[in-house]
Amino acid sequence: MGNRDAAKTIGNFTSMRLKSMNWLTALYAPAMILVLGQAIVQPSLYQKLLAIAILLLSLDLLRMAIFDLEQVTKVRSMLAIDSNEPKNEPKLNRFFWVTIGTVTVELIGLYLAPVSLSSSAIVILLSQVGFNLLTQVQLMPDMVNKIQPWGIRDRAVVLIADCLGIGLVVLGQRGYWPIGSSVGLLLMVVIYGVIKYGQIYRERSADPTH
Repeated sequence: MGNRDAAKTIGNFTSMRLKSMNWLTALYAPAMILVLGQAIVQPSLYQKLLAIAILLLSLDLLRMAIFDLEQVTKVRSMLAIDSNEPKNEPKLNRFFWVTIGTVTVELIGLYLAPVSLSSSAIVILLSQVGFNLLTQVQLMPDMVNKIQPWGIRDRAVVLIADCLGIGLVVLGQRGYWPIGSSVGLLLMVVIYGVIKYGQIYRERSADPTH
């Protein structure tokens, strides 16, 4: 593939990236507003803390949905450049559809918030368990092998954290230590965010291209 075709492919990737950001933000933003509303209007501290935890989690869900779909588009574009033609990669297609399914379940969970915050949190966390059980790969566009095996063992820590979060929500839902369970979930989300985005910040600071 010539430089002109490569440039065209990169241009298509940029266009797809913007489209992904637009339609995903349009779907997630109203749900986030609903969750924020619950954090304001709910009378109990348990419900307020649970809503805040869901709201913080939803910000990461939106970012990851955009990132994962960008990665799919980028890997597909790079494979097309490498092979001089569009390439149908089953593992990539599986990752794409698992991501779409996960986004759908996440949105169902978020829009459940005005009905039941506990159910909202459980559905969202179950969507993360499903994603980590089903994807089995990690996309790395800048590597020679752009689709890396990444199974359950590699995702064990995240799966355990998701299951622990579900356990905390169920305990609170059933009336066992509701304040403690919501505080625990909120702390888990905050710690996860600090670790994850702290690492991203350090990597970008160390990369001279950023």
